[in-house]
Amino acid sequence: MRVPKLSPRRLAVTVTALATVAAGVPALLPATASAAATGTLSVTGPTHGAAGSCLTYTVTPSDSRGGPATDTGTVVVRLTENPNSASQDVDFCTPGTVSTPSTRPHYVNGSGSTQSYNAGTTITSTPAAANGSTPASNPDVASTTTPAAQANPSGRDTAVYIYDGRAGGSTTITFGVVGLVAGGATVDVFRSVDGDEIQSPGDLSKSIALTISEGGLPDSDGAVDAVRAVAITPKTSFQPTGGAAHTFSVLLTNSSGDGVTGVLPSITATAGPNAATSTAAATFTASCVRSDNTGTATCTYKGTKSGSDTVTIWVNQTSARTAPANPTSGLDQNEPRDTATATNTVTAATAKFVDLSPHTSTLVSGSTKVLTATATDASGTPATGVGITFTETGPGVIQGGTLGANGTSTLNATTDASGRATVTITTTATDKGTSTVTAAIRTTPATVCASAGGRCSDSATITVAAASPSPSPSPTGTACTTATTLLGGAFISAMETANVTVTGAPGSTVDLFAYTRPSTTFTVVRSGPMPSSGAFTWGIRPPRNTRLYAQQRGCTAGNQVVLGVRTTLSLAAVRNGTRNYTFSGDSLPARPGGLIVSLYRVNPDGSQVLTAQARASSATGEWSLTRRFTGSGTFGFVVRTGQDLLNAPGSSRVRQTLIY
Repeated sequence: MRVPKLSPRRLAVTVTALATVAAGVPALLPATASAAATGTLSVTGPTHGAAGSCLTYTVTPSDSRGGPATDTGTVVVRLTENPNSASQDVDFCTPGTVSTPSTRPHYVNGSGSTQSYNAGTTITSTPAAANGSTPASNPDVASTTTPAAQANPSGRDTAVYIYDGRAGGSTTITFGVVGLVAGGATVDVFRSVDGDEIQSPGDLSKSIALTISEGGLPDSDGAVDAVRAVAITPKTSFQPTGGAAHTFSVLLTNSSGDGVTGVLPSITATAGPNAATSTAAATFTASCVRSDNTGTATCTYKGTKSGSDTVTIWVNQTSARTAPANPTSGLDQNEPRDTATATNTVTAATAKFVDLSPHTSTLVSGSTKVLTATATDASGTPATGVGITFTETGPGVIQGGTLGANGTSTLNATTDASGRATVTITTTATDKGTSTVTAAIRTTPATVCASAGGRCSDSATITVAAASPSPSPSPTGTACTTATTLLGGAFISAMETANVTVTGAPGSTVDLFAYTRPSTTFTVVRSGPMPSSGAFTWGIRPPRNTRLYAQQRGCTAGNQVVLGVRTTLSLAAVRNGTRNYTFSGDSLPARPGGLIVSLYRVNPDGSQVLTAQARASSATGEWSLTRRFTGSGTFGFVVRTGQDLLNAPGSSRVRQTLIY
């Protein structure tokens, strides 16, 4: 049954002020008309989200120049359902973690009447006296006294915030909005000149239209069945056998691409040494936590046997989404899923083989080549912490290595979590010939490689050739060569310039062909005559991964090269209040559907822990997320994106931030 709509009531400022003084908080006075009228008001927040997700919005009153507000005043936030129906519940909520089935991000304002919020040094959605009445009791937990059907009977909720910037405190207002079923709402915000909750002529106002897509209350069939896609990050993970568990971030999205809140994914090993077979039981432990307000869940996996397991994470849905008719606890045919590889690596002592790749390669004089040494045990499982000594003889030197007699160079390295160590060979413009690179396990007496059948070292050869081969005459008598294309580096960041060096016969005309993903059609992007040196360098600035080749006109096309373009990421942090921070930045280029941006905390040992995720704007690439921390201190933060067909993985600079 719908509760009759409550008429707006005038905010009792004096009662609220007396209550805050009694509580030890400075009394807040209404803003003067001139201060509010000459100031500005900004509102940021999403325009779409899944039902059940507590979407975060920020309101910032400021002075006429856009600086922090230095007056005291009133900001009114009003939610209007569209359409207003018995099922279309839209309400205020407190942004936070969805941790257990009983936790509901609803309802700050369960009665549908006006709530008043008082600001201290930090303004958050913590209810104070509503028009002088008793504050709401535990309003964020659903119960029999706050059923979903009565959460917002009037179709309009109002929250009144009183800010005070006179003492230099934060005047930023943060609140959450949640819808229970698909539909829409309007978030209206105005800065009240006269301090009441009724919008008057001259009141500064802003509005955001909100579209609510499929979802529902945490653990409800509506939320679970709304999930259409599961995406795991990272796709590969390495941990020592018996060490820490593999940790995966799992994004659950609906048909609109919005993250679905409050869904508990399932996880199992579907292949590998720890998966269950007809003759052996599974030898792993795994678990997940419910997806948060961005639709991101965290799953952990730990196998007891070394080797690589295929880990499958899926959403166990109801009969409406599965076949056969009744859902099972296992993986059903139509349920959304994704897979990742979890490798339990072995210790250095069990390393039996080392392989250096590529075994043979060519290199243009003046450029570099990266070789990779991989250490494994007898079954092919990567071995971590294996000491590797790289040795180079011939033209070129090891980058960062130690020079020895007769033009040799050496470098000591250790295999990483994936059992790999890399070495970079650099050459000068005059280097020519064959270079031999060897990777050898330093601790052969203490490793299995010294036993029968092992391989403690491996070698590779690099042919170093001059950049400008001598032209050969064509049947017509015109010098004709196969043009070559050389990149200044294999990767750039979006918006940076890549140097592409092309060689050809002096005096000839050479065209540079390229395509940039998602296109796969080559077109001419640069053309020009070759100088007497037979080489020319062009600068290009593609936004996404690009394939290139050069061709001297009338001659055979040259080699193809691929330029990887990383997503360019920026990172800024703003303190909202006690251990409450908003992180924001740009991800370029902007991506259709919005790119997922992951925020990591950098540990003192250099390792990184996933903290939160956000979806960047598909139009501008801008992203923002708010994070509340439980501890204080100075931490490094970095944002990263994954790799796909369009762009290489990107990473921002590490930002040191004081959390307090």
